[in-house]
Amino acid sequence: MNIKSNVLRMDLYRVVTSAWFYFSIVLVTVLCFSCNWTDISQVFSQGNHNIDVTYIFTILMGLGEFKNMILIAAALACVGNFCSDWNHQFIRPVVIRCGARKYSHSKIFSCLISTFLTVFIGLLLFVFLLSLRIPLHQEGSFSSSLVLNKPYDYLINGDFPILYFIVKIFILSIACAFWGIVGLCVTSYIPNHFVAVASPFIAYYLLGEFGEYLPNFMNFRMLAYSYDVLGQGVVITVVYTILFFGVLSALAGRLFTKNVQRRVSSEML
Repeated sequence: MNIKSNVLRMDLYRVVTSAWFYFSIVLVTVLCFSCNWTDISQVFSQGNHNIDVTYIFTILMGLGEFKNMILIAAALACVGNFCSDWNHQFIRPVVIRCGARKYSHSKIFSCLISTFLTVFIGLLLFVFLLSLRIPLHQEGSFSSSLVLNKPYDYLINGDFPILYFIVKIFILSIACAFWGIVGLCVTSYIPNHFVAVASPFIAYYLLGEFGEYLPNFMNFRMLAYSYDVLGQGVVITVVYTILFFGVLSALAGRLFTKNVQRRVSSEML
């Protein structure tokens, strides 16, 4: 097994054995409940049968404060790892052994994976816990009057309505992984833990506002929240969204790599 694989395995092991990773997942789930507790409490305390998971989930996706807090929660798992490595000089023996480029690639992939899993598992756990008390979707509920986002709306009425939630959560998790890489990139300029946690949210706000002036197929927020920006069906829309955030993640990752190489060459050697 080559050195690059060993470094990546080390970083992934560092993430999955960290209490922050599991805390972040639980925090995402808790935020889901707290942001929409008014509707959820009606089910738990009053037994409102007109509310289903689709209704609560759709309302949740429209809440601005939820989108802001979930980025901060997701950043806790891994975005600050470079700060720790740099500030405590853990980076030195790793870079000497494998080089700055391989070290940077390992940090990028581990950040992508951990941020994606934090949001994906946290939101799925929220849907699962709700489904223990109320149905995913039912005719005659409040969700029947909602205008669900195309092209995913037909999934909720199919044989496997859970696919609707999986696809929507998958897309949002992909977007959050990109914001995590942006945060990682920012820490290569300012290796500070507060900056590491706050930068994904700040970047989301700034780029999100900038995206409002772009065509819909380049609008960060519309893509992250799975709007039908292409009108070409679920598969094409999902693939396009993955490519869109994948390319942006690659660009941010490349900038992170260049900054790490610059820092290592100028400050460590």
